[in-house]
Amino acid sequence: MRFTGIKRFASPAIFSAISFLAVAAAHAQTLTIIGGNGQITGPSTPALQALAVQLLDANGKPFPNQLVTFNDQNAVAGRVNGSFPPTDVNGITSTQFVGATFGSQVITSPFLQTTVVVNYGNAVVTFFETTSATSSNGGLLVQSALQSPLQGQTITGQAGSASIVPIKVLVGTLTSSAGIPNVAVSISVDTSDVNAKGTLACKEGPVVLTDATGVATCTPIFGKIGNGSFTVSVGGGAVVYILNQFVVTVGPPGIITINSGDGQSGLPGRTLPLPILATVTDLALNPLGGVQVVFESVTPGGVTFTNTRNTSSASGQVSTGVILGNVSGPIQIRIRDAANVIPNPAIATVTVNNNVSGLSVISGGGQTAFINAPFAQPLIVQVNGTNGPVPSSIVTFTVTSGSASLSPTTALTGQDGRASTTVTAGPSQGPITVTASAAGFTQTFNLTANPPGPINFSYLNGASFESGKISPGSILTINAQGLVSGNTQGIVGGTLVGVLPYTVAGVSVLIDKIPAPIFYVGNQNGQQSVTVQVPFEARPTTVSITISVAGGGSTDAFVTLLPLSPGIFESVTPSDNRRRVVALRPNGTVVTPANPAARGENIRVYLTGLGSVSPSVPTGTFPPAGSDPVVTSNLVIGVNNNGVQLVQAIYARNLIGVYEVTFTVPTDTVAFPSGTVNFSIAELGQNGYVYSNPSAISIQ
Repeated sequence: MRFTGIKRFASPAIFSAISFLAVAAAHAQTLTIIGGNGQITGPSTPALQALAVQLLDANGKPFPNQLVTFNDQNAVAGRVNGSFPPTDVNGITSTQFVGATFGSQVITSPFLQTTVVVNYGNAVVTFFETTSATSSNGGLLVQSALQSPLQGQTITGQAGSASIVPIKVLVGTLTSSAGIPNVAVSISVDTSDVNAKGTLACKEGPVVLTDATGVATCTPIFGKIGNGSFTVSVGGGAVVYILNQFVVTVGPPGIITINSGDGQSGLPGRTLPLPILATVTDLALNPLGGVQVVFESVTPGGVTFTNTRNTSSASGQVSTGVILGNVSGPIQIRIRDAANVIPNPAIATVTVNNNVSGLSVISGGGQTAFINAPFAQPLIVQVNGTNGPVPSSIVTFTVTSGSASLSPTTALTGQDGRASTTVTAGPSQGPITVTASAAGFTQTFNLTANPPGPINFSYLNGASFESGKISPGSILTINAQGLVSGNTQGIVGGTLVGVLPYTVAGVSVLIDKIPAPIFYVGNQNGQQSVTVQVPFEARPTTVSITISVAGGGSTDAFVTLLPLSPGIFESVTPSDNRRRVVALRPNGTVVTPANPAARGENIRVYLTGLGSVSPSVPTGTFPPAGSDPVVTSNLVIGVNNNGVQLVQAIYARNLIGVYEVTFTVPTDTVAFPSGTVNFSIAELGQNGYVYSNPSAISIQ
């Protein structure tokens, strides 16, 4: 773990005193275009579709509440709306594209193109957008021509096959023979006719962009059997060609899919409880009747068959019962068509078990989660036999007390004899018991569901840890129950580079309705906390505070902010277990009883809560490089119960929410025999002086 320090004279004691500034690991995200690419629009006209993207996190899940940037690369050729909302619960955000303004510029081209680059971290996608000039009668100069199929031509093919007739569109202008690249072409099947059952799609994807010659080619793939009609859309709906007809005919046998009965197990000589049920379809998954199939054991003597139906029904189904043989272990059953037309037969696997001798818990017990939220780890058990783990054995999971749901409730053990289920806590808090059962053996898991939002708040100064002593710009530590699940242990920190994040481990904080940047979220020995910087913009009065946690829970409360809240950073000296101010001598060494400050030296100490500085520093950021923003209020430094000379009081370089105060040790200071004297700081506010926590410093 790394910590920030004072760039000029870094020291371990400073690191220890402000160890809440921890580095959080960065994760890769992905962006995907989901709408609006390749559109054509008129001058100063919004495009028909919004430019929409989806952001996924490193686990492939939607990443909400994130700011994604849309940058138009040539504003002359069109621009995006400057408002970019954060991603929604599905990780989606969008903005509007507006076509170029031709009238105010000398533009001879009949069209202009630009790209819109969308960024989130290292994730980048690019939109292509076209603005068409207009003719004297207001029509767009950018035109398109449907080259194939011919208007009114019906295309026909077998399900799962590609059409020999492509859908081809040329995009160009009335004034030039050159084509226009990067214009979207798509097809849409008419769903208004309930009797039209056929389906059709482009092999190249839902949107095909024109190439350098202005041509887009879609290769139709025939889907469900039946007839239908389709339209061709160009430029995101700028041009739509009227309906063409298509017909999908029955394809040859192409796929055998196992529907149920796979993965069962039993003892030698027993009939499995479920038959193996499969469906014969063409390549587009249309069921085929009347197809002859063959069931065969890949392992000789592994199984025999009973009650076999080997001619597919009108719904394409075939089935057989299975009697286990005397060969132990996994047995493969091949299902193929009798004519060997289908290239890849279906394979089912059943297992002949040795005798089950017990059931053991592998992991998953003792977890906690918020109500209506999933537990982080699955519940895993292992079925054991006389000769080791038992594969393909059925394990049943049941909620025997408490409120929760399971997925799945029945599972087959793998080759390692293990089966698992995931648990989602229900709407009621409290203990949850899940029981796993297999072959007459049981095991139980004990879990706990916590309330959805944090409770029992306490607000501490982030340096002195005095209760309620907080102000705008200061460091605040909030202790509460229910901030994180029990699966989060230790410290989860924000970044040290750039600005602090507003969400860490799913926790976010609003103070006076303003997001508070987070240093870290902690769960140590059951004590849960989040440490933030109070926004400088917050008002010094009683204001609202909202703490939101992972899983969607949140709690609203109120906290009183003071105008000033000076708190001194301290460290504990191991030799006498006494708290002393974190201080640096001019040579950068730490002031300790063994290395005391000398009379006449300039000593630097560190605080939080000293209020505004000039020039101001944005919340959650370092001061600008090379600058020393000055504390605007008056300070009095007390050493050995006497005022001493203040050299300067500034916002500390390379730190957030931390101030550096430099003072001169008087040459006539009288030290106690221990070498330690009292130390404190008072700050002048509107209603008089506000005092820091009393501390001590070693002086010789």
